[in-house]
Amino acid sequence: MSSSHLLHRRNLRKRLSWVATGVLTLVALVLGFVGFAAHFRAEGLEPAFLDVLYHTLQLFIMQSGAVQGIVGWHLQVARFLAPAVAAYAAVRAILALFAEQFDFARLRWSSGHVVVCGLGRKGVRLVEELRKKGERVVVIEGDGTNPDLPACRDLGAVVLQGNSGDRLLLEKARVPQARVLIAVTGDDGRNVETAVLAHDLAQDRTGPPLRYIVHVADPSLVDLFKKYRIFADTSDPFELEFFNTFEIGARVMLYQGGAAPIAPDPKCPAHLLIVGLGRLGRSLLRRVVKDWKIEHGNASELVVTIVDRDAEVREQWFRMRYPGLLDGCRTRFLTMDVHAPDFAHGLWLQPGDLPPVSRVFVCLNDDALGTMAALSLHRQLKCARVPIVVRMSEQIGFAALLGTSFHGEGVIDGLRAVGLLDISCTLDLVLGGWAESLARGLHQAYIQQQQLEGQTPRTNASMVPWDDLTPAMQESNRQEVAWLSKRLAAIGCEMVADTDGEVNLFEFSEEAIDTLARLEHERWCEERLAAGWRYGPQKDIANRRSPYLVPWTELCEADTAYNRELARRLPAVLAKVDYTIRRIEPPPA
Repeated sequence: MSSSHLLHRRNLRKRLSWVATGVLTLVALVLGFVGFAAHFRAEGLEPAFLDVLYHTLQLFIMQSGAVQGIVGWHLQVARFLAPAVAAYAAVRAILALFAEQFDFARLRWSSGHVVVCGLGRKGVRLVEELRKKGERVVVIEGDGTNPDLPACRDLGAVVLQGNSGDRLLLEKARVPQARVLIAVTGDDGRNVETAVLAHDLAQDRTGPPLRYIVHVADPSLVDLFKKYRIFADTSDPFELEFFNTFEIGARVMLYQGGAAPIAPDPKCPAHLLIVGLGRLGRSLLRRVVKDWKIEHGNASELVVTIVDRDAEVREQWFRMRYPGLLDGCRTRFLTMDVHAPDFAHGLWLQPGDLPPVSRVFVCLNDDALGTMAALSLHRQLKCARVPIVVRMSEQIGFAALLGTSFHGEGVIDGLRAVGLLDISCTLDLVLGGWAESLARGLHQAYIQQQQLEGQTPRTNASMVPWDDLTPAMQESNRQEVAWLSKRLAAIGCEMVADTDGEVNLFEFSEEAIDTLARLEHERWCEERLAAGWRYGPQKDIANRRSPYLVPWTELCEADTAYNRELARRLPAVLAKVDYTIRRIEPPPA
């Protein structure tokens, strides 16, 4: 649910609550007035209008309800309803007045909670996702006028106002006792400053390390942090992890946007069109070129056309940041505004020396502009049925027109929308970090391997996008990643971050491949047996039977070859999440 939906829901509840209070107040006033008037007449009195009104108003402070004689039902109801309404309004006022003090009281003995710094759209989304999972959440927000603060309180989160770079405030949030600290303030400098303070606070921590997950807006800064392995000491009770909306969004647009994986065609080279070379566009360009080289090397040509109103400047920046990455690819950078008549005419889409466009990615940071560009390109490329994936801020608004899911068709054939915030701020990706991305990469590698063997989603139900996998299948991929370090250590290797532009895949020996394949099969058998699976001559998902639940030495040659091929592809899978494999240096004698 988007932050706007969350705020709308909170405001709606608030309005309904006050409307109900107002209606009950009016009912109490009418019943009290009618009841007092009838009571006084029964006593032989003819009170003035203002006298009856005065007695009625005093019902709200329990001053005039104790009358002698017969009490009619009107007054009977009013003298209970009025003070109840008054008490409810008073309690709400007290809670609003002392909300922060109550929050501090709730924090006094908290531990194992999650602290979220920053309540932009990402922060609100994460708070809601965490509360849905039953997590205890503490929010730190510097803007006291942020309209989402009451919404987070309504969700049950503890809200503290102040700068996350304030050591005292981090201590009040009980960061040293927290399980996870997430920073999404929108200010990279403040997020890094919070990391330094949190690292210092965690030094006396016992038990599992404090995980600090920080959003860094600049993808190149993320690369630098990963490369130099800041706070990477394994003995430190502090784990620093980074995530970037554009990096995650680029991967999703490329592999989960609904179109089939990009594959070489000897008759017609792949020609990708990227509209918009902002942060998302640069991340996508880097991802698509690097992944192409990982998969195909120089065996097949890749053509990329980039359209941006500042294309020349941004091309220079990209080439300086990732030297050599574009070598071997045919790239065309066009300086053009999507509002310009030239863009709408589409003559630039049909250059004589380039193959026709085979895939389009619209990466503009304005939903309306992105929709306009996507519809214009769809009209121009409709005859060729070219898939178009367009970035949207969330899976609402214009995204509802273009597509209602990450992998399904929208109401306009061939157009698919990817809600950047919906994808990149899901708990699995944020809390799972690189391991979650690698688990998804392993599943993608599995799909590609099955495609090479001629399998389809009809013949193999597991060949579906990640979001369509059963929770058990998703968890199986995560377990494979959890054991990956042990498998690599068994052959004297480890994996490390690799954010350079060059693609140099590690090559295993045949002996190492055999060891990796055997260890993974043994792990898989243990996992299946623990889940209640048993050996059966035919695969039967309903009854949990599998013909592969046998020792490694009893597998047929085709099955061992399949496992070896997956092990052989491991360096490529790791490279796609910017990790590489290196040999562990033996300790000095």
